[in-house]
Amino acid sequence: MALEEPYKEPKTTFGGPVVSCLYKVQETLREEDKDIFDYCRENNISRVSHALSTGIMDVNIADDEGRSLLHWACDRGHTQLVSVVLFHNAHINIQDSEGQTPLHYVIGEFCLRHTMTTTRHKIWQENEGTNKM
Repeated sequence: MALEEPYKEPKTTFGGPVVSCLYKVQETLREEDKDIFDYCRENNISRVSHALSTGIMDVNIADDEGRSLLHWACDRGHTQLVSVVLFHNAHINIQDSEGQTPLHYVIGEFCLRHTMTTTRHKIWQENEGTNKM
């Protein structure tokens, strides 16, 4: 049974918490230059799982912006990888340097996909299904 972490006041930026915009184009890295976060972004479940299973890496390690593996997996919508890091006892309420938890990233990912789908559907409806787009 995991102990519950004490409540910490969330960190915020001007105007309140900011939801992730991590969908930047990543530069291509050589395999030997990759770290656990690169494997997480790529959804390389076998590499991440191996590192966590062997104890090479702490599941709650954070990158330079305070984002954990769980933040990255949630942001990218890698549901199977989310299950892997949760299995290894990732802290679900861990905050990044902007005070965002992995749940904020899940919501951001969902909203992005929903908006894109809704927008495509509206354009299709406006063009009555023709190829005017």
